[in-house]
Amino acid sequence: MWRGAMRLMMRGKTWHLRQRVPAQFASVEDPREVWVSLKTDSRQQATKKAPAIWDSLVAGWEAQLAGRSEDGVAQLEAARAIAASHGLTYKPARDLEDLPLEDLLARVEVLQRRDGTVNTVAAPAVLDELKGLGLDLRHFH
Repeated sequence: MWRGAMRLMMRGKTWHLRQRVPAQFASVEDPREVWVSLKTDSRQQATKKAPAIWDSLVAGWEAQLAGRSEDGVAQLEAARAIAASHGLTYKPARDLEDLPLEDLLARVEVLQRRDGTVNTVAAPAVLDELKGLGLDLRHFH
């Protein structure tokens, strides 16, 4: 997994990870730089958390790149990885219909980037637009 030096920045009283997006992920991550709250005021805790957060971002971008495959099984696996990178479990549309409204809204909110645009690459993984691939998704749970 690609990992440069972890750049930690204090914003207010909270540490954030600030990293440039590697060039190979420019097609799936719009900003050139990401800021992620590490949800701690401790530099020591931030230093421990940052590598795992970065690894999950990179895994999500790799999954998004893989999701552009024409292979239905590869798309499904990529969708699972993308959903996981957003802290979610992939669910087919029939399961999304039964979610409480706040859970469904949480899925929509993770798609919004800081600049207000929507991450359309991650949308299929979060909101199940994998229909029409000719797969019986029940076999993959």
